[in-house]
Amino acid sequence: MNTYLLPICSDVDNIIYKVVAKDFKAAEDKYIKILMDKYIDNEEIDPDNFSELKSILFETYDIVIGDIYSLDEFE
Repeated sequence: MNTYLLPICSDVDNIIYKVVAKDFKAAEDKYIKILMDKYIDNEEIDPDNFSELKSILFETYDIVIGDIYSLDEFE
């Protein structure tokens, strides 16, 4: 299992979310769920992938989502 980090900047929060996943795709899937649960209040929004979700959050909610990093990149 690997640890992945995701920086998020909004007008209220500047945080880094950490997830543990077996690979990059599994980490993306976990981040999609986290971001949908935390920021999306409209059930009609259903992004096809992580990039689309990042665009929706930026354009609609003014939330900037950074890139996903493996913790190993910083060691």
